[in-house]
Amino acid sequence: MSALAGVKAALGTVWAALAIPIVLFSFVGLSALEPRLVAWTGLEISPRYTGGEVARTHDRGTHRTRIHEPVFAALIGQGKTGFVQIDFARIDSTSVLPPTIDEGVDLDDDGAVDFRVFVETGPGTVRIEGMSPWILGMDEMIPIDDGLAVRVKLKRGRWTLVPDGRVASKRIDPADERGGARK
Repeated sequence: MSALAGVKAALGTVWAALAIPIVLFSFVGLSALEPRLVAWTGLEISPRYTGGEVARTHDRGTHRTRIHEPVFAALIGQGKTGFVQIDFARIDSTSVLPPTIDEGVDLDDDGAVDFRVFVETGPGTVRIEGMSPWILGMDEMIPIDDGLAVRVKLKRGRWTLVPDGRVASKRIDPADERGGARK
């Protein structure tokens, strides 16, 4: 055996000895390291996946209603349509959601109900009744750890976020939506 072959064999053995603990540590420690590694890169989970930040929570006695901020995120910039996610969550781990939920949602906190959500939790059916032209209808229903989430399609332009994270109503003249007032 030549000297070069002996060096190659030694380096291969050292690499294998180092690789085994690294692989084992990766599998065992990945769940603890994952949040730190992601935070270090500066990446954030898309609000299209998370449903956006929670803007308001209402305790209804039998369940909690969490209203998220509207999401219009697109691959680049903002989309023309988006959604708002409404979570219906159990009060605690031992409680259950009521068999039917019928709630009016005031998305922009202006005192007027923007849409109603009718949920039958047993079969998992949802119906949306829009009371505003900005509400485009039902998007999807998603089971979550503590209940279920309903996503309602929205038209962009009606809602904007204010610095404290709340959704604020943005008054738009319908003539501006058509490209300017006609004279």
